[in-house]
Amino acid sequence: MNTYLGIDVGGTSIKYGVYDKYGNEVKKGKDKIRTPKYDMSKFIKSIKLIMDECGPVEGVGLSVPGCVNPNSGYIQDGGSIRILDKVNIKYILEKELEIKVEVENDANCALLAEKWIGNATECSNFVCITLGTGIGGALYINNGLVSGNNYFSGEFGYMILDNIHEKYRLKTLNKTSSTVSFVREIANKKGVNSRSLDGVSVFDMIQNKDDEVLELYKMWIRRIAICIYNVGFIVDPEKILIGGGISNQPIFIEDLKSEMKRLSIELIKETGKIENLYKKWNIGPCKFFNDSGQIGAIYNYIVRNEI
Repeated sequence: MNTYLGIDVGGTSIKYGVYDKYGNEVKKGKDKIRTPKYDMSKFIKSIKLIMDECGPVEGVGLSVPGCVNPNSGYIQDGGSIRILDKVNIKYILEKELEIKVEVENDANCALLAEKWIGNATECSNFVCITLGTGIGGALYINNGLVSGNNYFSGEFGYMILDNIHEKYRLKTLNKTSSTVSFVREIANKKGVNSRSLDGVSVFDMIQNKDDEVLELYKMWIRRIAICIYNVGFIVDPEKILIGGGISNQPIFIEDLKSEMKRLSIELIKETGKIENLYKKWNIGPCKFFNDSGQIGAIYNYIVRNEI
C-alpha cells in the first residue's frame, strides 16, 4: 500500500502523519515539534527527523503559512515563519529528502481536507477560516479553490479593523484576534508569562467563570464574529468552517454563533434588512480540527500527481 507523509508547519509547532490515498491515517506523528522560525538549517533538520520517523513513503505533502505558489513551490511571504520568505521550499526539500514534495498554503490545505473527506464534500461554495498564531482563510468558489492572482486570497488576518487616527498603528485582525494574541491579552491581564498559558488553560478559566477572562473573551469573540460577517457578505457561501486548535472547543463554536445572532439583530436594526443570513452560512468547525492542514497537504499531493 502506497502511503504519503503530511506535514503541517504552524507558527508554533509542526504536526504530521502518514496517510493512504483515501485519507485514512496509517501512522500518527509521535509528537508535535516546535517550529524553528529563525534558522533554516534547523527547519530542514526537523523535517528530516520526521521523515526518518515516518518513512518510507511515496511522497510528502507540505502545508505552510503565507503566500505560496503551489505550482513552483516558491514562498513569497512566509507569514509567521520569516525564514520561509522568498524561498523555494519545494526545491530545497526535494533536494534534501530525495523525494517528491508538494507545497500549499496552510489554510488552503485545511479547506482541501474539508472538501475531500470533511464537512464540505457536497459544497460548491464555502469558506474556511483558521485561527492560530495568525488568522488565515481559504475560499472555494464555483467548485474550485481560489488562489488569487498573487496567491494571497483568503488572508483574512490582514483585514484592517481600525485606524481612525493616522498617528496610531494599524489594527489588523492578526494583531487583535488571533488565538495567540488572545492568550497574550489574558496573560497581560493576569500578570503572567504568556508562555505559561495556552488555549486549553484559557478555556479552563472561561469554564470556571473567571470574570476578567470572560470580559476579554467576549471582546475577542466579537472581533471574530465581525470578520465572519464581513467574509460572509462578500462570498455568501453555503458553509463557513472554522479551523485551528480552538475549533475543538465546543463552547467556542456555540458562543460564536450566539455572537453572530447578536450582530444580526444589530444589523437588522441598522439597515432594515429582515433576513438572518448568518444562519444560511452554516457556521461550524472543520471536521479534522487541528489535523486539517496535514490531511489537506496529502490531498494536494494526490491531486497534483494525479494519483
